[in-house]
Amino acid sequence: TANAGFSAYRLFILTQITGNKTDSALSIRSTTNPVAIFSLDHFISKKFSIGGSVAFQSVSINYDRLFGDSLSLLENVDATASKMSLTLRGLLNYGKSDKKQFYSGFKFGYQRVKTSDNSFDTSYHTISDLSWNRITIGLIPFGMRYFFTENLGGNFEVSLGVPSLLS
Repeated sequence: TANAGFSAYRLFILTQITGNKTDSALSIRSTTNPVAIFSLDHFISKKFSIGGSVAFQSVSINYDRLFGDSLSLLENVDATASKMSLTLRGLLNYGKSDKKQFYSGFKFGYQRVKTSDNSFDTSYHTISDLSWNRITIGLIPFGMRYFFTENLGGNFEVSLGVPSLLS
């Protein structure tokens, strides 16, 4: 399946910019792509399935920044942040009817976050220091599939952890 999801990633990045107490970010403009998720599940029994997913999201931010001893220096900063996740997931499937099926499960994976900004102030690293590679875990407390045909369907799930909150 291919999904678009919601994530708190943009809020996290904006908090990193506006949370810096030694300067002032003015006129913040940002664009965020929804989390794009591509997943595939394979039933190993009527109740259990295993699968995987690939997810990607990016945030672009442009803002004016006052900094310096008396906040007298001004620069325009372009910042970007992107994240990519590869996950494996195990699901318990229940409540199946002809067209609908509910599930819950867990996921385990790898996440890569890459960030950059074009600030000319070499001591300013609010965004560019946020790059990382890490192992991730997550919980899927509730999900639902709707089958259009026997092998093709769409889904909705609430997911806690990487890569999204709601997809």
